[in-house]
Amino acid sequence: MLLGLLPFALNSAYASTLRECGETMIPMIASFAAMFGNLLLNYVLIFGHLGFAPMGASGAAVATVISRYLEFGIVLVRAHGNTEKFPFAKKLYRGFRIPARLFKQMLVKALIQITSYSIIKHTS
Repeated sequence: MLLGLLPFALNSAYASTLRECGETMIPMIASFAAMFGNLLLNYVLIFGHLGFAPMGASGAAVATVISRYLEFGIVLVRAHGNTEKFPFAKKLYRGFRIPARLFKQMLVKALIQITSYSIIKHTS
Protein backbone atom coordinates (compact mmCIF):
# COMPACT_ATOMS: atom_id res chain seq x y z
CA MET A 1 0.00 0.00 0.00
CA LEU A 2 2.98 2.27 0.53
CA LEU A 3 3.52 2.29 -3.24
CA GLY A 4 0.17 4.04 -3.64
CA LEU A 5 1.13 6.91 -1.35
CA LEU A 6 3.16 8.86 -3.93
CA PRO A 7 0.47 8.99 -6.64
CA PHE A 8 -2.15 9.76 -3.99
CA ALA A 9 -0.16 12.72 -2.64
CA LEU A 10 0.71 14.08 -6.08
CA ASN A 11 -2.83 13.62 -7.34
CA SER A 12 -4.18 15.49 -4.32
CA ALA A 13 -1.87 18.42 -5.04
CA TYR A 14 -2.63 18.52 -8.76
CA ALA A 15 -6.38 17.97 -8.35
CA SER A 16 -6.75 20.69 -5.73
CA THR A 17 -4.78 23.10 -7.92
CA LEU A 18 -7.00 22.32 -10.89
CA ARG A 19 -10.14 22.81 -8.77
CA GLU A 20 -8.80 26.16 -7.56
CA CYS A 21 -8.32 27.16 -11.21
CA GLY A 22 -11.99 26.41 -11.82
CA GLU A 23 -11.46 23.08 -13.56
CA THR A 24 -13.52 20.64 -11.52
CA MET A 25 -14.37 18.12 -14.23
CA ILE A 26 -10.86 16.70 -14.73
CA PRO A 27 -10.36 15.62 -11.09
CA MET A 28 -13.91 14.28 -10.96
CA ILE A 29 -13.51 12.24 -14.16
CA ALA A 30 -10.16 10.93 -12.92
CA SER A 31 -11.76 9.89 -9.62
CA PHE A 32 -14.58 8.09 -11.43
CA ALA A 33 -12.08 6.33 -13.71
CA ALA A 34 -10.01 5.26 -10.69
CA MET A 35 -13.12 4.05 -8.88
CA PHE A 36 -14.28 2.03 -11.90
CA GLY A 37 -10.76 0.70 -12.48
CA ASN A 38 -10.48 -0.30 -8.83
CA LEU A 39 -13.85 -2.05 -8.99
CA LEU A 40 -12.87 -3.98 -12.11
CA LEU A 41 -9.40 -4.86 -10.82
CA ASN A 42 -10.82 -5.94 -7.46
CA TYR A 43 -13.12 -8.37 -9.27
CA VAL A 44 -10.26 -9.71 -11.37
CA LEU A 45 -7.51 -9.85 -8.74
CA ILE A 46 -9.41 -10.81 -5.59
CA PHE A 47 -11.40 -13.65 -7.12
CA GLY A 48 -8.98 -14.63 -9.89
CA HIS A 49 -10.94 -13.98 -13.07
CA LEU A 50 -9.62 -13.47 -16.63
CA GLY A 51 -6.74 -15.87 -16.10
CA PHE A 52 -5.36 -14.30 -12.91
CA ALA A 53 -4.77 -16.37 -9.80
CA PRO A 54 -7.02 -15.47 -6.84
CA MET A 55 -5.09 -13.10 -4.59
CA GLY A 56 -7.63 -12.22 -1.89
CA ALA A 57 -6.79 -9.15 0.18
CA SER A 58 -3.44 -8.76 -1.59
CA GLY A 59 -5.35 -8.43 -4.86
CA ALA A 60 -7.41 -5.62 -3.36
CA ALA A 61 -4.22 -3.80 -2.36
CA VAL A 62 -2.70 -4.21 -5.83
CA ALA A 63 -5.94 -3.01 -7.44
CA THR A 64 -6.01 0.08 -5.24
CA VAL A 65 -2.41 0.99 -6.04
CA ILE A 66 -2.98 0.57 -9.78
CA SER A 67 -6.13 2.69 -9.62
CA ARG A 68 -4.22 5.44 -7.78
CA TYR A 69 -1.65 5.55 -10.59
CA LEU A 70 -4.46 5.61 -13.14
CA GLU A 71 -6.11 8.56 -11.39
CA PHE A 72 -2.85 10.49 -11.13
CA GLY A 73 -1.97 9.73 -14.75
CA ILE A 74 -5.25 11.18 -16.00
CA VAL A 75 -4.87 14.36 -13.95
CA LEU A 76 -1.18 14.73 -14.88
CA VAL A 77 -1.76 14.29 -18.62
CA ARG A 78 -4.67 16.74 -18.64
CA ALA A 79 -2.82 19.36 -16.58
CA HIS A 80 0.42 19.24 -18.56
CA GLY A 81 -1.32 18.66 -21.88
CA ASN A 82 -3.02 22.06 -21.89
CA THR A 83 -0.39 24.58 -20.79
CA GLU A 84 -2.32 27.49 -22.31
CA LYS A 85 -5.21 26.85 -19.95
CA PHE A 86 -2.94 25.82 -17.06
CA PRO A 87 0.19 28.01 -17.35
CA PHE A 88 1.42 26.87 -13.94
CA ALA A 89 2.27 23.48 -15.47
CA LYS A 90 4.49 24.89 -18.24
CA LYS A 91 7.83 25.05 -16.41
CA LEU A 92 6.73 23.49 -13.16
CA TYR A 93 9.79 21.42 -12.33
CA ARG A 94 12.54 23.60 -13.78
CA GLY A 95 13.40 25.33 -10.52
CA PHE A 96 12.85 22.31 -8.32
CA ARG A 97 16.15 22.57 -6.48
CA ILE A 98 16.97 23.20 -2.84
CA PRO A 99 20.08 25.33 -2.27
CA ALA A 100 22.85 23.39 -0.50
CA ARG A 101 23.03 25.80 2.43
CA LEU A 102 19.29 25.56 3.08
CA PHE A 103 19.38 21.77 2.75
CA LYS A 104 22.21 21.58 5.30
CA GLN A 105 20.25 23.74 7.77
CA MET A 106 17.16 21.57 7.35
CA LEU A 107 19.20 18.38 7.75
CA VAL A 108 20.86 19.62 10.96
CA LYS A 109 17.51 20.58 12.48
CA ALA A 110 15.97 17.27 11.49
CA LEU A 111 18.86 15.30 12.99
CA ILE A 112 18.59 17.27 16.23
CA GLN A 113 14.87 16.52 16.41
CA ILE A 114 15.37 12.83 15.63
CA THR A 115 18.15 12.51 18.18
CA SER A 116 16.21 14.26 20.94
CA TYR A 117 13.11 12.19 20.20
CA SER A 118 15.16 8.99 20.33
CA ILE A 119 16.76 9.94 23.64
CA ILE A 120 13.42 10.85 25.20
CA LYS A 121 11.73 7.73 23.83
CA HIS A 122 14.43 5.36 25.09
CA THR A 123 14.87 6.92 28.53
CA SER A 124 11.22 6.94 29.48
